[in-house]
Amino acid sequence: MLSKEYVYLNQRRYQVSIETNIVHEIHELGYSLDSFLQDELDSLESSAFSSKSIKEMALHKLKQIKNQSHSLKQNSSFTFVDLFAGIGGFRLALENQGGRCLAYSEIQWDSLRVYAKNFFINEKFLGDIKNVNQFGLLEQIDLIVGGVPCQAWSNAGKNKGFDDDRGRLWLETIRVVKENKPKAFLFENVKGLTNPRHSKALKFIIKSFQDIGYFVDYKVLSSKDFGLVQDRERVFFVGFQTQKQLELFEWPKPTNQSISLGEVIKLESYQKKTNDSTKNDKLNDYFIFSDVRNGNTTIHSWDFLDITALEKSICLQFTSLRRRLGKILYQKDGAPLSLKDIQDNSNSNSSSISKEILDGLVQKGIFKAFEETNEMGKKETRYDFVHSKQSVGINNTYRIYSPDSTSFPTITATGNPDYVSLKSFEGNSPKEHSQYFVEHIYQKQLYRSLLDREVARLQGFPDHFTLCKYGNAKRQLGNAVSIPVIEQLVIAIQKTNL
Repeated sequence: MLSKEYVYLNQRRYQVSIETNIVHEIHELGYSLDSFLQDELDSLESSAFSSKSIKEMALHKLKQIKNQSHSLKQNSSFTFVDLFAGIGGFRLALENQGGRCLAYSEIQWDSLRVYAKNFFINEKFLGDIKNVNQFGLLEQIDLIVGGVPCQAWSNAGKNKGFDDDRGRLWLETIRVVKENKPKAFLFENVKGLTNPRHSKALKFIIKSFQDIGYFVDYKVLSSKDFGLVQDRERVFFVGFQTQKQLELFEWPKPTNQSISLGEVIKLESYQKKTNDSTKNDKLNDYFIFSDVRNGNTTIHSWDFLDITALEKSICLQFTSLRRRLGKILYQKDGAPLSLKDIQDNSNSNSSSISKEILDGLVQKGIFKAFEETNEMGKKETRYDFVHSKQSVGINNTYRIYSPDSTSFPTITATGNPDYVSLKSFEGNSPKEHSQYFVEHIYQKQLYRSLLDREVARLQGFPDHFTLCKYGNAKRQLGNAVSIPVIEQLVIAIQKTNL
């Protein structure tokens, strides 16, 4: 019996006839015929296209997958189910330690395409976790793993917790664990879940796992402690069916491996410093572009403008005043201030700070001015920096890191305006350090953003791992887990006689 299927060849849609049983096998793996043979179709010439050629390619690939699956089954030391699979960070780490995947769950089609390119998939596709009940597997599940969507517990997700649909995916996770009873589980989430504001949610999650028969522990681990140049802190949850297993489990200790950013991006002619001056607290290995903070490593927007000594003094004072007075007067961590607010609290002679000077800073693009109603119900002009959000930086540049740095900010799905310098910072004093950076690196534009492959290395993905080709790689990598961290956790779990 034949099935009618559509495939895309050279951007054109073709209908082919292929045996229903072959199509059924492919659909069971979670693919359409077109997505299953994506690479093969991309390289196929129009002259070679036919239903017969499509059938032969499908049979060949199915055979490859079955052979690979048999080999994995023979050599695996434990089984696992991959929830919220993404592009396969958990799977990569677990397979590296002898694990074999029995089923996986994911809903993002672009992530599934990357997942399929990197793994021989011969296991059950579960689809959306909300529709998953019992897996219906014939084998015992040793481990269920997953990075439960974290936006609900992060600042980027506005900390809505269980009031966010993504936050409620923890409830689905607990339900799936209850219905399928793995020997153990390992889940990951943002550190924000351990914030005191989410203490009730954290206790609820732990108690819910305990109520379904698991002994649970959690800990925050940093990727930087496991040989990566990324200061990525995440909370990990482990659970076992017996108290003895939890007692045998030991959280992995830092590996004390150190690698520089220059080594990660494989900067040409780069040599790692042996006597690292950046260890001096006054000579940091990055510069921050921000008007809302001060310090030796801060670059302000007015550093590149022609301003008077008084104007510079006002700008520097305003940086601290907006934060201090913002908390006192307006209950905000940084708030616009009126001329009177500034005059009454300035270190300078109040008469030297006038509306004309502040308006002049507005004209120079440092300040912005707007009308607000004060506590007396009267309108007044308030001032704030044009660049008032620290994480946005100045002109879409927030931080520039030295290639000698052994730490880089957390890779996020939304991305940050962080860059790497193409040469080391020089200087023996904060002033020399800053001056060298501005003149020899920033003004000469000797810095750039990280490439997709370099971001993957920061997460511990090997260079042979195929990344998304459609501009989503950094987002996907920001949602992924750090491979070395998961590997060390799995090693620790295996020592409990799983």
